[in-house]
Order: sequence, then structure tokens, then C-alpha cells
Amino acid sequence: MIDRVTQPLIDGRSSISKLFFETVALDNGMKAYIMHSPNANGAVKLDLVFGAGAGSSVQRGVASAANSLFSEGTKDKSSQEIHEAFDFYGAYLERGCSADDAQISLYSLQKFLPNTLNLLVEVFNNAAFPQQELELYISRHKQKLAVNSQKNSYLAKRLFAQKIWGLEHPYGRHMQAEDFDRLTQSAISKFYFQKYSPENCYLVVSGSLGLADISILNQSLGSKKWATAHATPPANSLSWKSSTEKGLFVEQKKESVQAALLMGSQTIGRNHPDYFGLQVLNTLLGGYFGSRLMKKIREEKGYTYGIGSSILVQKNGAVFSIQTEVAVDKWELVLQDIRAEVVTLQQNMVDSAELALVKNYMIGSFQRSFDGVFAKADRLKTLIDNNLDLDYFVKYSNSINKLQANDLQQLAIKYLDIDDFTEVVA
Repeated sequence: MIDRVTQPLIDGRSSISKLFFETVALDNGMKAYIMHSPNANGAVKLDLVFGAGAGSSVQRGVASAANSLFSEGTKDKSSQEIHEAFDFYGAYLERGCSADDAQISLYSLQKFLPNTLNLLVEVFNNAAFPQQELELYISRHKQKLAVNSQKNSYLAKRLFAQKIWGLEHPYGRHMQAEDFDRLTQSAISKFYFQKYSPENCYLVVSGSLGLADISILNQSLGSKKWATAHATPPANSLSWKSSTEKGLFVEQKKESVQAALLMGSQTIGRNHPDYFGLQVLNTLLGGYFGSRLMKKIREEKGYTYGIGSSILVQKNGAVFSIQTEVAVDKWELVLQDIRAEVVTLQQNMVDSAELALVKNYMIGSFQRSFDGVFAKADRLKTLIDNNLDLDYFVKYSNSINKLQANDLQQLAIKYLDIDDFTEVVA
């Protein structure tokens, strides 16, 4: 019988090891990272990461539209025919576009990999961006923007990004309704054929793979025909110079009964030696359900259902932030309490029991993030995108275990300067 009374012993050590993969250069020059697993049950995932994010286009919305619409019609196939073809083989596509890059992921069964890869390359080479699909895209996204613009949380995130980075920075600019109206078939197509090329892409393949599958990759995604079809100069990109505004900014709607609060500052990224310790500090302050902010603001004061802190790391910068939603007449009290918790971390060392709990939580969460070959492939992309050493995650887990209470106090003094914060209320 399972003992549900006695708490199991907590090891606290990390079993994280280096990621193992092969690197292959395809015939057209594209670099492919191969991560094989015998436990993938015949499934394969291909992640194509392009330097085609929103920061590589002066016109707002073009990058996201190209990423969303590339598979919605070719010269010979309609959107429905393309998606039915992928469905026939039990495959599907996922797409995503950030300010830094754009990604296209293909999930396929290994036995149908030749078919799904050939279909994907056909779509890559013949994307047509039909006008009717573009009009549907514009209509849907304008409606989504209109809905989001009524949400305090969305307004706070948008205002916070603008104040932290500046209106012209790729991380600070946001779509307006008129930006969607300016999207044209020709602008999207031009951007796509400039940016979605093997020279501007790397590939991560994970799952059930054999030597024959690598050969299939080379025959399809490694084809020089793809490279020739897209060989055009890169488009102009935006400046990544930020212009931060500090202090408190309040932009509330008169009819609001809740207020969204966001506060924080630019901070260090993954390559900085203090980053590991800062992640522990963030977790203790607001990074998990048992954090200090949750105990103070939610459990003791009852001001909110949830409050948290996080570190968002992107290729060209990072931000530490604290975020919550409260009753409109309570945000000033909550702001004072948050500031007080930050000052407490700066003035007092964390006791050993609380620090041990945070470390064990982080190590457990960290180990779960390596569960399965697809999760490991995501971790590999983190290494690639940030130019990190292969033993980076081993160092990360070891650093968590070694961190002491006085280290956290010094990090709080160094990186959580309230006077340096940008605070927004919407």
C-alpha cells in the first residue's frame, strides 16, 4: 500500500546532463540539429527557425502575417487542399512569430515523413498569399485586437512594454487597427521570399529518426532548388536601441472595476553570471504558488486571486516584472505592499528552510522541463538562440544548489532597485 502520510525524502540534487544531438549541414547550407529518441513512438517533430521576426520588418504586422498565411494557399492548391493533405498523413503545422524570429513546426509520423516533407517544401516554394485569405486574416485579427483592448491586463502589458523599451523598439511597438488595414499581398509576399530561405534558417529535428530519414531531409529541405527560389537580399530591419521611461504611469478606463498592475525593469540575460541566482530570487519573490508575494497579497491581504513575478529573456534584452490584477480601489495599497516585500529581501537574509523549499521546487520543475525528446529539443533551441555552452543547463542546476542566503540578499540589492522600476496601472 502507498504511504500517503510520510513525506518522501527530498534529494535536492539534479540529474540534468548535457543534451546529445548530431549536427548535419544540408546540401543547401542549412544547419540541422538531429535529436533521436527510441521512445518517440514513431513521431517526428521538425522545428524550422527563421530570422524573420517582427524586428526584421519596418512595416508592422508583415512578419506575423507571412508566418500565419504561408500555408494558406499556393499557385496550385487552396488552403483547404493543403490542410487536408497534411491531415491525410496525420501531420499538422504549428506557427509562431516573435520580435526575434519566426518558427514553423511540422509534426509527422516517421513512416510518412517523405510525403509530409515534400508537401512542406512545395508550400514553401509556392506560397501565394491569396487575397481572400489575407482579408480573413485581417478581419479576425482586428476583431481580436478590439476584444483585447477592453482587457486591463492587455492594456497594462502594452503600456509596460512601450515604457520599458520605447515605441520604436521591436519589443515596444504594438499593432493598431490601421496597421492591419495597411497589409498588402505584395508586401507580405516580398517579405516572405526575402526571409524564409535556408540561408536564414536552422532546423531542429527530434523524435524517431534513422539514417534514411536524414537522407530524406537532405532531399527535401536540403534541396538547392529551395535556396535558388528564395535567393534575394535581406530586408531592412529596425533599431534595437531602447529608451526606458521610469516611474509610475496610470491609464485607467473610467468604467473599470479592476486594475492591472505591472512593474519592473530591464535586467540581465542568460549569459550573465548572476542570471542563475536572479532566477532563484525571482522564484522566491513571485515565481511559484508558495512565493512571498502570493502569501502576502493573496493569502494574507486577499487583494487578488493571483500575483507573480517573472524574467522574460529575449535575444536582444530581458525584463524582470511583477504582475497582478486587483480591485480598482486597491492598487495603491498593493503597490505599497509589493515595494515592501522587495525592500524586505534587500534588508534581511532568507532563512534556510524557505531557501531549501525554493531550490527543491526549481530543481523539480527544471527536471520536468527535460521530459521527452520534444521538450529537450526546445531546450536545445534555447542554447542555439542564445549562443550558450552545451553544459549550460548542468551549470544552471548546480548553481541553484550552491546559492546561499547572503547571495540572494546581494542580488536583491543589485537588481531589484525600486527607484529604477517602471510601474504601470491600467
